[in-house]
Amino acid sequence: MEMAVRHHAAPDVSRGGFTLVELVIVMVIIGVVGAIALPRFSQATARQQLDAAAERLVSDLELAKTRARASSQTVTVAFNRSAESYTISGGGGDAFTVELDESPYNALIGTASFGGSTTLTFNGYGIPSSSGTVVVKFSSSQKITVNLSASGEVTR
Repeated sequence: MEMAVRHHAAPDVSRGGFTLVELVIVMVIIGVVGAIALPRFSQATARQQLDAAAERLVSDLELAKTRARASSQTVTVAFNRSAESYTISGGGGDAFTVELDESPYNALIGTASFGGSTTLTFNGYGIPSSSGTVVVKFSSSQKITVNLSASGEVTR
């Protein structure tokens, strides 16, 4: 009884992989694209945080004005530049503090001036004690100014 001898074909030596040179070139391209995109992404993130901080301030000033009118009581907004925060109190509601230098804002109060004071008061009619501005900033080059008119209109 004879056994059939089977011949195995030689394995195909050419594989479909990547060479080290090709991988290094791809890594260099990814590095260059990342180096270009990262600063732009950081700037966009900072601008988004700054916009959010300014919008929060505008909303809170409107809230203070509305709270004063609704309660016919004085509402105070006190800015604390050293703590990068402001506190709203009075008008029959609970006082609260917003810390702009913490997440999600990570912003700073550049200036806050209302008739030479860092404290703003809305009377029982929602009229501010003084017009003024608050500058919210992320860096020296990125800032937004929030304006309060003598009639109580808040704009940025």
